[in-house]
Amino acid sequence: MRRRIVFAVFLAVIIREAVEIAGARRIGHGVTLAFERDVAGLLAEMRARPVVVEINLTSNDVILAVRGKDHPLPTYLAAGVPVVLSTDDAGVSRINLTNEYFRAARDYGLGYGMLKAIARNALIHSFLDATQQRRELERFDQSCAEFERSVASRQSVLQNAVTLIKAAVAPSP
Repeated sequence: MRRRIVFAVFLAVIIREAVEIAGARRIGHGVTLAFERDVAGLLAEMRARPVVVEINLTSNDVILAVRGKDHPLPTYLAAGVPVVLSTDDAGVSRINLTNEYFRAARDYGLGYGMLKAIARNALIHSFLDATQQRRELERFDQSCAEFERSVASRQSVLQNAVTLIKAAVAPSP
């Protein structure tokens, strides 16, 4: 029992100390959020700095047994903290980013707009230099626009109107 108490006390500061003391700009996994003190304050600080959280859904599930309602992904998204999806251990679990995006859509109900925002975050918070980053963001935005036009061209005018209305009333990512 004592070991669990020490472990829980340790977890209560791991993200906060990485952000506040070490000045982290990226947090890997971020699954210990529920153990932090003043979660709302920490999330606000992470949103403001910004500090991106690398979410590894398969690894978190298989290795850490953190999944579904216990996973903090929806909390980070609701708080406006930037997140990216990653594989963490693709060689071990034999998964790829497609799998992680599929899990995000299936397990957390994320739609195209949110998945697109998460993918864009990967470029915004990448380690590319400013010129490369700008070029890749332009390429990404162009590819998304072409994809969206392609999908829209296959739908009827009524389907496109419904899609536009849904997008207008949906919460922004």
